[in-house]
Amino acid sequence: MKIPRSTFYYQDKEKPFNQLKAEANLQDRIEKICLNWPRYGYRRVTKQLYREGWKVNHKRVLKNDTRK
Repeated sequence: MKIPRSTFYYQDKEKPFNQLKAEANLQDRIEKICLNWPRYGYRRVTKQLYREGWKVNHKRVLKNDTRK
């Protein structure tokens, strides 16, 4: 078996509960913004989140957008 030792011993790290809760809150907020302003794209949704104090990348908003 020829695999790197680090791959053999690799253990996937679970996300802390606080981080999972924050992701769920962000997902809920993105959904509410999309319902309130259905014509907003991911860029406008990102700007709205920045105005509300969320520090989030536009790619994350694009991934979490449920209107696809």
